[in-house]
Amino acid sequence: MAIKDWPADDRPREKLLRRGPSALTDAELLAIFLRTGTPGKSAVDLARELLDHFGSLKDLLSADQQQFCQGHGLGEVKYTQLQAVMEMAKRHFKEAFFFSRLNVVQQLLRNFFTISFMSGCLPMLGFQLVI
Repeated sequence: MAIKDWPADDRPREKLLRRGPSALTDAELLAIFLRTGTPGKSAVDLARELLDHFGSLKDLLSADQQQFCQGHGLGEVKYTQLQAVMEMAKRHFKEAFFFSRLNVVQQLLRNFFTISFMSGCLPMLGFQLVI
């Protein structure tokens, strides 16, 4: 049965919009990416088969072009889309990691200068610093 014939609450896209991406299974997320199934298989069925074949989402996403394109209905277009999504994810996490580390350094410097001020300037003003 085609996904469009499923109850609205069971369709991956609608489920994502209503409940968020974390509510979806790996197969449902992959089905959204695949967009279409093959004759006789919905995108969710195809996604389940791919996950079974590769063993995990990680192994599917790590597959090279030849391995990925062996599946029926999978060709260069879906492979290049998958690679583009993977690269966007890598860049996102690289940027997020950089900025999270930058925030830690900023906080450490802020704390250092606060402590330096308190330990150096406050006693000169007649305040006693008790740590």
